[in-house]
Amino acid sequence: MATLARGGGAATMRPTFDRALKTLQRSRAAALDPSGRYDYLREEVAERLADRLPDMKRSFRRVLDVGAHAGQLAPALVASHGSIEELTLCDSSAAALHRDTEALARRLERAAAERGGGGEAPRVSRVVCDEEDFLRGTGVEEGNLDAVVSSLSMHWVNDLPGLMVQIRKALRPDGLFLGAMLGGDTLHELRVSLQLAEQDCDGGVSQRVSPFVGVEDAGSLLSRGGFRLLTVDTDHITIPYPSAKELMQDLGRMGEGNAATLRSLGPLPRRTLQKACQNYDELFGDEVDGKRIVPATFQVIYMIGWAPDDSQVAPLARGSAKVGLQDALKEERQSLGAEILDGAANPFADKARPEVFSLSDLAADSGSAVQVTELIDEARPQDAHEEAHQGKPYGAGGADGGGGGGWMPRPAESMPERFAPPKPK
Repeated sequence: MATLARGGGAATMRPTFDRALKTLQRSRAAALDPSGRYDYLREEVAERLADRLPDMKRSFRRVLDVGAHAGQLAPALVASHGSIEELTLCDSSAAALHRDTEALARRLERAAAERGGGGEAPRVSRVVCDEEDFLRGTGVEEGNLDAVVSSLSMHWVNDLPGLMVQIRKALRPDGLFLGAMLGGDTLHELRVSLQLAEQDCDGGVSQRVSPFVGVEDAGSLLSRGGFRLLTVDTDHITIPYPSAKELMQDLGRMGEGNAATLRSLGPLPRRTLQKACQNYDELFGDEVDGKRIVPATFQVIYMIGWAPDDSQVAPLARGSAKVGLQDALKEERQSLGAEILDGAANPFADKARPEVFSLSDLAADSGSAVQVTELIDEARPQDAHEEAHQGKPYGAGGADGGGGGGWMPRPAESMPERFAPPKPK
């Protein structure tokens, strides 16, 4: 991701994000929050991302976490998959990476013990390097990793296609990439409130919220990186805050402040800040359990891709088919129970046939319902790894095709006390 800038008559490419500033923000956040009080979003996304691992019938001995922060994803990975033996964490901020080394070791041991089976916690190593050049920074040999993971870090990368190419090169054939990044709907409430406030108070708008990748582009990124058998799905996680001011304070304490190169360099004037908070409350605020709250939406894009391998299912060469499509569909129709759709068992046989009917319509005839259920069971993939290779998302599907979304279901004691998520009406 880059923007075109002109200087001295020559066109140059300006990076979208200031990587040095982002490293500074992460280091400052690690110093201000040594206990991980503001890790609640990262930990929630880590759990949802790791939930995609248990059904993958593979062994992932060597794993690399790109943009690991303080290692929030590591315990969830160990709890979800017991085959990890070596785990490498890399991040551009040394302060974040080494923030709670001992606490993370205890969490990994506890996760391995709770999983059972006599498994041990993986050996953990840490490397300080820029995620945009992790292949050289970590010294990982090409084709040497079983899996590469990344959680809530890639939305700050300037060259996402280049990062995907590096990840694919680091993986062995049929190796796994599993990632989560913030998407385009993230903080749309804050973006709108700030833009309206600046328009009213300052007569123009500036880039106060960093740009994010759209979910429609995620598949293209994986494909350009050379991955196969792609899966992309998304969640919308909503977190309540007392006001927009507390939201912005928390973003800073997470190390998620604005780092766009085209951001306004001056501080937000007090009058504009007050107007933005007022806009946020008027447009998006709500009364929940007697408390005034404003919601903040975080769209999370989950991505799964597999490094190419000859053992993977692949389409036949164009023009190589020996059976016509019409004949193939006719045979498939007959094998799936033509008597249900066209024969005497059709509950609609004695009246005008509708263009569309559901299983609940067929349930009027118990015999038909049983046959339909059996056919669905027979057609359902039995191996979850095969399901991944068919491009279907793991986990419970929600309205967005992801893990359900909705208000973040975190226990109150694991979040800042004032941010315990109330139940929406």
